[in-house]
Amino acid sequence: AEAHGFEFEHVSFRYPGSQQYVLKDFSCKAEPGRHVALVGRNGAGKSTIVKLLCGLYTDYEGTIRIDGVDLRTLDLRKYQDRIAAVFQESRVIPATVLENITLQEENTPEEEGRAKEALRLMGLYGKVESLPKKLETPVGKAIDPEGLELAGGERQNLVICRALYRGGGILLLDEPTAALDALAEHEVYTHFHEISRKATTVFISHRLNSTRFCDEIWLLDQGRIAERGSHEELYRKGGIYSRMFR
Repeated sequence: AEAHGFEFEHVSFRYPGSQQYVLKDFSCKAEPGRHVALVGRNGAGKSTIVKLLCGLYTDYEGTIRIDGVDLRTLDLRKYQDRIAAVFQESRVIPATVLENITLQEENTPEEEGRAKEALRLMGLYGKVESLPKKLETPVGKAIDPEGLELAGGERQNLVICRALYRGGGILLLDEPTAALDALAEHEVYTHFHEISRKATTVFISHRLNSTRFCDEIWLLDQGRIAERGSHEELYRKGGIYSRMFR
């Protein structure tokens, strides 16, 4: 899939029924293939940006463009097929490893191959291949006492496999590791460069350490980008990011 660039131009947004703007006159631009980390306090508008990029809300002011084209004019179904998102709430399901990745019961050899590729990228392939039923192993003990029990980091890696399998020009990771401890989180992000090679990636994390994997950090404050740059640049600047990091 081709990486897609995106741009927000003077976007203001408040959730239905709310008087308060989450984003106010917000502008930003990400070139195709960039890896951007969004950081900032809770309520700064990070998840809202991801939801708007997913096309989940349309009643915003201003313009969002994908590859220069107004998002409002795109066929939403087709567009959503070209993006992949992992949210904090994403869960594994009581089904086989393969079904967890493809989210369907019948899979062609080509689909199976893509699922294996996703497992490789997330460092789970060896573990799955060593099992007697391989991809057909059920996840969790709920359906099968012989089922595969995964640790927290591995579970989250399997959920990310699902997004990678979908593929897409934009990969959105909204705190996918919030529930993990630092070690398990590190295990997920050791694969980060591999997985995001081809896609424009927007990555929200509450742990600033994991943002070092990104080309650029956008620090959101009260619905605007207050600081942007690499980890080193922002750390040296001695502003909000540097204080948060310390």
